[in-house]
Amino acid sequence: MSNVYRLKRQHAEISKAIDAVLEAIEAGEIAGCAPMLAAQLHEIAALVTSHLRIEDKEVYPTLMVRPETAVSGIATAFREHIGNLAHEFAAFSQRYATAAVIADDEPEFCQATREIFKKLRLRMQREERELYPLMVRVSRVAV
Repeated sequence: MSNVYRLKRQHAEISKAIDAVLEAIEAGEIAGCAPMLAAQLHEIAALVTSHLRIEDKEVYPTLMVRPETAVSGIATAFREHIGNLAHEFAAFSQRYATAAVIADDEPEFCQATREIFKKLRLRMQREERELYPLMVRVSRVAV
């Protein structure tokens, strides 16, 4: 089973990168910051992709085969939900992959960024509150 500390550390890295983008948006000079924003979005996408890869390969498969229906059910629900969010985030990342698009579509970019980052933060909070304690509990009990 994956190391919960590593997953939480990744959440902290993602949150820090999200904060930097949101601070730039709140400062209101999107066009001047567009190259930096595009680079930061690329960094966030890489962090999220790495995090999801770990969950898909280590966390969900282990939890979903547990004999306790509560454990496997929670894992299945989390995996289905993250699949939808992952697709939404990928579409967002692809849409705003360049500084030119960010600068040209500033109001929409700001709104879309706030919305997707809110969803990511809520997801990370739920994982830390519900999924990771479950992982710890299950790792202490032999199958």
